[in-house]
Amino acid sequence: MLRKLKILEVLTIVFLLLAVSCTSSKPKAKITKEVTIYSNQLAIPDSTSLGFCRFVDANPAHYFFMLDTVVVMNKSFKKKFELDATGIITLAPNKFLPKTYVICEPGDAIAISLKTLQDGSKSLFFVGNNAEGLNEMQTSLLFKGTNYLTPTIEKGLDKVNSLQAEQSFSNLLTTKDSLFAPFDILLEQEKITKSFYSLAKAQSDMKFLGATRDVILHLRGEDSLQQSVNTLNSILRQIFKTFDPFDDTYKSVDLVSRTSNASYKAQLIEEGLLVGKKIEFGLWKDQLQYNTYAPKELQEKMKAVSIMFNRHYGMNSIEEDERAFSLFKTVFPKSVYTQPLSRYFSEFKDDNELLKPLSLAKYTEESNSFSILDKNDMLQFDVLLAENFKNTAVFIDVWATWCAPCIKEFQFTEELKPFLKDKNIEVLYVSVDNPTAAVKWKTAVQKYKLNGYHLLGTEAFVQNLKELQLANISGIPRYLLFDAKGTLLDAELPLPSSGSALKQRIEELYNIN
Repeated sequence: MLRKLKILEVLTIVFLLLAVSCTSSKPKAKITKEVTIYSNQLAIPDSTSLGFCRFVDANPAHYFFMLDTVVVMNKSFKKKFELDATGIITLAPNKFLPKTYVICEPGDAIAISLKTLQDGSKSLFFVGNNAEGLNEMQTSLLFKGTNYLTPTIEKGLDKVNSLQAEQSFSNLLTTKDSLFAPFDILLEQEKITKSFYSLAKAQSDMKFLGATRDVILHLRGEDSLQQSVNTLNSILRQIFKTFDPFDDTYKSVDLVSRTSNASYKAQLIEEGLLVGKKIEFGLWKDQLQYNTYAPKELQEKMKAVSIMFNRHYGMNSIEEDERAFSLFKTVFPKSVYTQPLSRYFSEFKDDNELLKPLSLAKYTEESNSFSILDKNDMLQFDVLLAENFKNTAVFIDVWATWCAPCIKEFQFTEELKPFLKDKNIEVLYVSVDNPTAAVKWKTAVQKYKLNGYHLLGTEAFVQNLKELQLANISGIPRYLLFDAKGTLLDAELPLPSSGSALKQRIEELYNIN
């Protein structure tokens, strides 16, 4: 009996140990938290659109070029998105702001302001988690354009004729380390997190690799250095092995930096300077066949970048890019890039033309369809009202897909419609989204069942109202009322959620007129 009890005790202990082992070996779930990037004092003109190159979901490895935008109103903006690990976004450059990398961690709230430096150039200033690291990135050559790094790299290679490849390569690494040294100090002082440091280093590796690649390509083409081509090729081999863009270390850096380097590594493999095997999916034309040396994960990203650049800059015909996108979806049926890429192939078609921004449309929930009523190459809002809303008063709801308060008001606008109909007032929803957000705009209209007239007004609508001296829209949501003659009665009506206040104001305007 005693022996049986001891065996039972042993079995119990073994079972508990197994249970603990199974529990501890279970992978930890990623914690997804919201990131907020905002400013309450951004000294640039209102209605300026800020482009965000960022991840399409919470995974920082799923980076996408010009994913979305936010419009500055009252010197302020706020952008929120989900993130489950440290990631990097890029604020796209415009005439007021430089291209800026921002490293974020889940839960971050990062404030931005604009400062003028001593040389007269503009730089963003950050407050929040890892702020000192973000501010250092604004001045570091490693995070600026290639042209900033080029002189430094050229200096490191200026004795390439007399130095051996190993020494030249060592010079390059020393240069890179010295440029990154401020981040080493910030990490030692615990002013940045380890995850911030790691991603900053990975991003700087890709920027340095790209700049070095460009310098060496230039040097290889100089007649005076023909005797050093072998040395230059040796340096290329070593630096691409040290900072290998195929490696997962770089999966969360910005997509453009990584894929451009990956494409060049594929070229080096084809040249025989590096070793690799082709992985053929039929994605690449003859002049780009070398990209088949990239792993499948990178070929997906490289092709997505190719399509988005071609469409964003209009480099190919829509038909050619549609064929490329169709093949992309066949090869990568579950790609996270399919949805954001689809916005470049607008669902709005009429007479085989893509719907143009500034076109007037009508949405009917019953048939879930848009009909195009008017196409405008330029927006003249007074003309649009006169031609499409003759002898009809118009209630304008100015909104955007990224504006949460706007969306919150939709239900109240819907409740207001019977009151407006009794007074022969039509509702026109005017979106100030970016022109490239047409598909996202349509999806939102369908999602919120916004029956009625719609205009993808973009920033042109805001500017046109200013030019016509009708209104200065400095924030949304915004509500305006035009009478049947096209005269603006009120450019800042109460919110629909105010209920009686809005109705009373409209009643007052009708009694006055």
